[in-house]
Amino acid sequence: MNAQAASVGERTGPPIRLSPKEEGFCIAVVAGRNPSDAYRIAYQPKRAQAKTIHEMASRLMAKRKIRTRLTDLIQPLVERARLTREEWLERLARICLADVRIWWPGSKNGVSEAGGRMLRVRMVDQLKALELYGKAMGVLWRSTENGCL
Repeated sequence: MNAQAASVGERTGPPIRLSPKEEGFCIAVVAGRNPSDAYRIAYQPKRAQAKTIHEMASRLMAKRKIRTRLTDLIQPLVERARLTREEWLERLARICLADVRIWWPGSKNGVSEAGGRMLRVRMVDQLKALELYGKAMGVLWRSTENGCL
C-alpha cells in the first residue's frame, strides 16, 4: 500500500468477500442502524434474545473484513460531505458579511411584511461567525497563560 492511498483511507488488494447476510449487515450499519438492529435486519433471527443479538452483532463488528467493508462503504460518503478549508472559509465569510436588509428590503430585525403576512427570518450570529473566521485565519488565538483572546 502506498503512502498516498494509506493517507486517504483507500484500500488496495483483492476485494473483500462477504456473505449476502454480512453485506446486508454492513449496508444496514452504513444506513444508520445500530449493530443490533442491523443484525436483526440482515439475519432475521426468529427467537433470539436481545442479549444474544447484541453479542452476535458485536462479534460481527469485531471481524476485520466487516470493519474493512464498512470503511469502504463509508469512505465515499465522507468524501462527499467533507468541505475543503477554502469552502468552509468562504461560507463563513458569507455569514459574516450577510445583511438581511439586502435580502428583504424594509425588514426590521428579521421581520418583514409580504402580502399581508409577517415573515420571520432567522438571524445568524455574526459575532460568533467573525470569531470563528478570525481564529481560522490566525488573527485571533487563545492564550492560556494570560487569558486573553
